[in-house]
Amino acid sequence: MPCKNGLLDYERVKYLNDNNITDTKEQLKVMHENGSNLSVISYSIIEYLHELIYFEFMQIMKSGRQIKLCKNCGRYFVLKDKRKREYCDRIYKDDKRCSEVGNTNTFKNSLGDDNSPLKIAQTLYNKLYSRMDRARNKFPDELTDKDMSEDDFIEWSNSFSQAREEFKDGKISGEEFIKRIWRD
Repeated sequence: MPCKNGLLDYERVKYLNDNNITDTKEQLKVMHENGSNLSVISYSIIEYLHELIYFEFMQIMKSGRQIKLCKNCGRYFVLKDKRKREYCDRIYKDDKRCSEVGNTNTFKNSLGDDNSPLKIAQTLYNKLYSRMDRARNKFPDELTDKDMSEDDFIEWSNSFSQAREEFKDGKISGEEFIKRIWRD
């Protein structure tokens, strides 16, 4: 890097750049003219915004970091470490970060609206799971017809999983899916 009064000599750098002097001996010859000093610091000439963005991107890539797209907000972010992450740390809503609400939002969005078969099925699953969980803490004489044994839940859950896969694969309709899993 050519120096002038302890700072980068922009005129000499511009001269080297404009004349496309890439040979090291030629560069040193131009830099040493008039007894000027040299400093061993790498430099880059950036004239446009896209050059700066490319330069920064390359620095990130050289450091071994990854750039990902947040699955919640859809904005790019740089991974700070080697752990796999799908969500950034930006504030999303109500002082909550994408990393805090991303999994929940992604799951809810995958179910569709309130009338979609997957949303209805998930609501039913949660309801029956709660019945089974509640029954675990009761004595046999305290059980009601609304409670569900763990064995019954596992049996229902297996048929639920099979019907859900068939629905997702397009083998059965939404109505058939709900009919197969419905339980009061």
